Amino acid sequence: MDFKPINDLPESTYSQYACFDVLRLATVRGAELASFESSINVLTSTALTGLQRLPVRLRRRAASHRINRLPRRFHKHHHLANPNENGSKSGTFRIKNKLKSRRYRRRTLRLLALHARFITTNKHNNHLKKEKSFWLPTHIWHAKRFHMITKWGWRLPYAPTNKIFKACYKASHKKCNVIWTPLPTYLRTLVTPREVA
Repeated sequence: MDFKPINDLPESTYSQYACFDVLRLATVRGAELASFESSINVLTSTALTGLQRLPVRLRRRAASHRINRLPRRFHKHHHLANPNENGSKSGTFRIKNKLKSRRYRRRTLRLLALHARFITTNKHNNHLKKEKSFWLPTHIWHAKRFHMITKWGWRLPYAPTNKIFKACYKASHKKCNVIWTPLPTYLRTLVTPREVA
């Protein structure tokens, strides 16, 4: 269809368009417009809860259990629709005080225990110095890979935790093998080339 601007219309039709009154038409057709609006909002007009008033793209199944999943502007409607949720029987809702976490509740006990431990260690400081064992510079590396024992006041690696027999057998046939005995000869390392092994 080819629509022409009003200025291009003949004078007879132009005069009809010029006297067109929108307000008069709206009042005459008010009942039709009202039924049209109600048919558009048919989904939200019969809504009983705040969840049903939401647009479809914002609806969440878990929102009925977790109010935080609703948009903030619908929180009040949700509480008004579910008055017994927070224990209040009236339409007004009260927000529960958030319970402190278990860690926060036990904080005072933890601090008291730390203080008591600090006092007892300072009283018997000389006794603890005798029992304290020293670490090697490579302690963390060894602790991940070996069973550690305390010997001569030092934490020393005793036996490896991984089972490397198959890897040692392959290495002895292809390249060389390193034998390392932590105790009693901690600093002795023996390298056996393939010809010797």
